[in-house]
Amino acid sequence: MADEVEAELIASGEAVLAGAEAVLADLAAGEVAVRFALTRATESLRDALRVAECRGGRVP
Repeated sequence: MADEVEAELIASGEAVLAGAEAVLADLAAGEVAVRFALTRATESLRDALRVAECRGGRVP
């Protein structure tokens, strides 16, 4: 179960990264788009850190 959740978080993080890169590449992107991308990226990073912390707790 944990591996499935981790795989979903990785897939979601990859999608968020692609979206953030697209926003950053768009010189016409406005404040709302940039804030949205940064908010999603922050959420994904928080999820990744939570997974890493959990994984670290299980590694001897």
